Amino acid sequence: MKLSLIAIAFLLAASTVAASSVVLHWDYGTTPGITFNVYRNGYRIASGVTLHKYKDGHPKIGKNHYVVTAVAAGVESDPSNTFWIKVP
Repeated sequence: MKLSLIAIAFLLAASTVAASSVVLHWDYGTTPGITFNVYRNGYRIASGVTLHKYKDGHPKIGKNHYVVTAVAAGVESDPSNTFWIKVP
C-alpha cells in the first residue's frame, strides 16, 4: 500500500548547486512519524531523512535527476516530482 501524496504534497527543488554538493529541499505535510528517502538517478542515496532538506555531498558531474519519497510505518509513498539538475 502506498502513502497518499495528497497528505504529503511534495515540491522538490534545489537551493544550492556546486561541483561539491547539491542541497535539495521539499515541502510536505505535517504528518508525524514520516521519514524520507532521497534518490539520485534512480538509486537511493539516503533513507530515514527526518528534515525537509538533504545535502548530496557527492553529486555526479553532469545531468542528474532527484526524487524524494515519504515513508511511514514501513510503507513508501510514490515519488515526488522529478527534479533535473546539471552539476558543473
